[in-house]
Amino acid sequence: MPKLRRTTTTHLAVLRELEVVRVHDVTPGMRRLTLAGPALGERDVEGPGGQPVTLPAFTSPGFDDHVKVFVPPSGAERPVLPRQRPDGLDFTTEGVRPLGKDYTPRRVTPDEVELDFVRHGHGQAAGWAERVRPGDPAWIAGPTIGQAFPHDVDAFVVAGDETALPAIGRFLEELPPGVPAQVVVEVAGPQDE
Repeated sequence: MPKLRRTTTTHLAVLRELEVVRVHDVTPGMRRLTLAGPALGERDVEGPGGQPVTLPAFTSPGFDDHVKVFVPPSGAERPVLPRQRPDGLDFTTEGVRPLGKDYTPRRVTPDEVELDFVRHGHGQAAGWAERVRPGDPAWIAGPTIGQAFPHDVDAFVVAGDETALPAIGRFLEELPPGVPAQVVVEVAGPQDE
């Protein structure tokens, strides 16, 4: 089996507090949240010896990158969050470890990040996505590793369920002209096609 040729880049883990600016139900089974805010840009934090360290702007170069989404437990306003350090995130906390769930950004611009949540009726992140409204805060971190689009490939076969749709959508948008791809996606029913 041939290996896919993908250039890998690493990124500093940066915690970003953003704002939900739009909530849109793509289908009855998929909710899209659009997040925005100044934390998507570069910012300075205090480094060793009090020297400022610049944290990089948000970037998501790979179609299958993922960010960690930190959501508050039911009844809480804020999640337990990792601490930002100049060299990454510190998950050492008093008591409860921060809980982050992985999501592939569906669309990324310098000003916004879109995340799709499957509306399957259970789970902490899915429950938060059901409750959240424009103006509410949202916290993400990452991506920490990105892989460029595969090169020197003649054709693709891509398969996944509805949770893979953000990555599949980005993949198809980045697919070079003239390269064929057969895509199979399993969804709950016709209403989700």
